Amino acid sequence: MNKLIKGSIAGAAGIALLLGGAGTLAYWNDSATVGNAAVVSSGKLDVVPGTGAWTVQVGTGAPTALSATQLAAYRIVPGNKLVYTETLTVDAVGDNLKFTLGETVSTAVTSTISGATVTPEFAVTKGGTAVSTFTGLTAGSYTVVAKITVDFPSTVANQVGQSSSLNLSGATVTVTQTP
Repeated sequence: MNKLIKGSIAGAAGIALLLGGAGTLAYWNDSATVGNAAVVSSGKLDVVPGTGAWTVQVGTGAPTALSATQLAAYRIVPGNKLVYTETLTVDAVGDNLKFTLGETVSTAVTSTISGATVTPEFAVTKGGTAVSTFTGLTAGSYTVVAKITVDFPSTVANQVGQSSSLNLSGATVTVTQTP
């Protein structure tokens, strides 16, 4: 046999002895936890709608509540005022969180009732204190009272606004995080 083949056989036999003989071909290893078992939690920015309610005021009379069924069948006439009120909650949780509060009532409400006016109102409080600026708001719980008044004054005459409609379904309250 030639020397190269003999050397290869001897080397293979040596490796086989090392591998099979008590596992002496070992490598050291170790591990450590990174992050010191820290947990990072995220905050939230959420608008929670409430249960809204409609009232109707005829002339100077006292407002009367309308159920959803009654509202669906109701036909407004001059001298009537419909008011929708809903209390929403803004839940803002997070360190360094800043956000703006907005509404789309002024642009989303579509009316073909000539002579009727739609007036949106928003009152915002945080911990019972009124909030007057809706930008740069910080973490906390906010209460938003949204009120939409549809006034069809008794001064509307000559069949103005008959067989028309008003769609309030696109009205929203939004919160948007800011840098």
